[in-house]
Amino acid sequence: MERITSDDVLVDVARRTAEALNVWECQLYQYLPERDELLAMAIWSRGSGVGEEVCAGMRIPLGGEPTYTTVVLDGVVRENRLDDPDLSPLTREFMQQRGETSAIHVPLVQQHGVIGVLTLIERRRVRRFSEEDKRLLALLAVPAAVAVHNERLLRRQQQRTRELASLLESIRATSSSASVQEILEVVVNRSAEALDVPSVTIYEYVEEEASLVLRAVREGTTRGPAAVDGSTLEAAPRMDDVLLHRGEIVEQHLSDPDLAADVRLAMLR
Repeated sequence: MERITSDDVLVDVARRTAEALNVWECQLYQYLPERDELLAMAIWSRGSGVGEEVCAGMRIPLGGEPTYTTVVLDGVVRENRLDDPDLSPLTREFMQQRGETSAIHVPLVQQHGVIGVLTLIERRRVRRFSEEDKRLLALLAVPAAVAVHNERLLRRQQQRTRELASLLESIRATSSSASVQEILEVVVNRSAEALDVPSVTIYEYVEEEASLVLRAVREGTTRGPAAVDGSTLEAAPRMDDVLLHRGEIVEQHLSDPDLAADVRLAMLR
């Protein structure tokens, strides 16, 4: 018997929702508050065409389109149509680029708040969703929220398993006869895999020079000593105080209003 995966369930939920409302496409997103973004979990569409570049696994910064920000942070339904004269220029451009004529975005809610977004898209004509449509959509959002929640729990467990495996391998490396550089390479590579991030770097802090020396890096598929040149960075005052002296974790996002200009530029590169 063929095994049904969680991805199959999500796509089936998207398909059934799109068919029930007779729309062109349905998208299911998970909200990642720690990254301030939406992760596309499942897409079902009636066909390929202009603007249908959204695919499962794609990430959308929460501040990239104002509609998503409102839906997630305020927990309200938002409907957008190209024929709406009050549609914001940014949203209009966003819809035109993706070939959308109408869209309705519904928050997926569990006990502790919004965990995702259910988006219905029409491309064939301008669609005005009726109150009956919205009542039906509110009912369909319940199983969609359950499916996204279950997928989130599964991925969290898988991540914990990866983290444990990475930690064990890092411990083995430090207990072996490997060189310091080899140990650092194990740590950056396993950290990137465990946390599912494209880039991990390790710097050594040289206090007397108030600088950071690059010791190991994992950048996409680039890894190993070829990428380490011993280059130095001047430790920023805030990092110097919070991270290096007080030993506290520093987390930064592009959406942070007080993010330093040089840090923002570096993150955008």
